[in-house]
Amino acid sequence: MALEESLRLIENEMSALNDRDWDRYERCFATKVETLEPDEADPILGRTRLRDRVVKYIGAFPDLKLVKERLFGTVTGEWVVLNSLFNGTHRGTLTLPDGSKVPPTGRKVSIHGCSIFRIEGGQIQQFIGYYDQVEMFSQLGLTVKVSPG
Repeated sequence: MALEESLRLIENEMSALNDRDWDRYERCFATKVETLEPDEADPILGRTRLRDRVVKYIGAFPDLKLVKERLFGTVTGEWVVLNSLFNGTHRGTLTLPDGSKVPPTGRKVSIHGCSIFRIEGGQIQQFIGYYDQVEMFSQLGLTVKVSPG
């Protein structure tokens, strides 16, 4: 897949998420996509589980929008990087990685993130997401606990 096509795929994926078009969103990903996220202990396997995760976040941030800051990739288009901004208002319960629940705070957040995609056959095969959890927690008014290594 050429770089231009890969970039369009990621823009389509982001647009589908922002539009809440879940069928279009799922079609951007391979059936057996592997997703790695900083707040998940294990990889998320499959596009249905990935969709479930995203829908869960939208439950906590119903007005969530991703804004592209930078989008680029390798010449072959196999790897694409998206630097984005996650904007939303915390209006629903947010489940933290330890299983604890944060009730709605009504606070607006703007969180920087980076996603790395491996693309093959016109679909996303692997999705690695990073976002600044401390930035999110502090904007929600939460205390970040750091345990000694």
